[in-house]
Amino acid sequence: MRTPSFIIIVIVALLLAGFVGIVAYYTFIPPDDRDQVTTESDLVTTIALPSRPIIRSTDPVRGDPAGRDQATTESDLVTAIAIVEFGDFFCPSCAEVEATLKSVLEQYSGRVKLVWKDLPNTRLHPLAEKAAQAARCAEEQGKFWEYHDLLFERQTELAETSFIPLAQELRLNTATFEDCLKTERTKDLVARNFNEAILLRVDATPYFFIGERKFSGAIDQNTVNQSIQELLR
Repeated sequence: MRTPSFIIIVIVALLLAGFVGIVAYYTFIPPDDRDQVTTESDLVTTIALPSRPIIRSTDPVRGDPAGRDQATTESDLVTAIAIVEFGDFFCPSCAEVEATLKSVLEQYSGRVKLVWKDLPNTRLHPLAEKAAQAARCAEEQGKFWEYHDLLFERQTELAETSFIPLAQELRLNTATFEDCLKTERTKDLVARNFNEAILLRVDATPYFFIGERKFSGAIDQNTVNQSIQELLR
């Protein structure tokens, strides 16, 4: 016989699952040209939600753009300012801001890190989630940022058949990459970032967190510099 405590736990779990589903559904409604995700549900405002993203060891981190370095632990970010970007490989504004981000990383080499978090908007870009998974498959072979860069460089040419040729171009182990992509081995990594974005009420891509400040869209270098300088004082 099931106890009242067990029944209460089940009810609470169902309510939480329903809430996450509602928020996810209403957050990703077809966006405008800026890849708007939408306004938050009124339900979100009644619950305490996180205000800043969590930087995990599974999040790709870039420091010096020439070095293509990648942090493996959260402690690697302690001495550096983190620019956290929620992005979509098919988002035009995400591709547009790439040059700005590389310039900032070069200007503040060793003092600023870029943290990538996947936020594929499949309602607008049907292949966005597959692209995110492919980049994470490349990450398994130490080539996330190289694959990331190629996806943005070839953005207007990308098709469902593009992901394996890009891996071959980077001289990845094709069999391993194909297996990763076919079995969706990196799907959970992408989903974790997606769910985090929902809880943070991220409403567009690209979306940036720099310290306590938030920015939506392709921010310019002056805006980024100002935020970094405030944190360096």
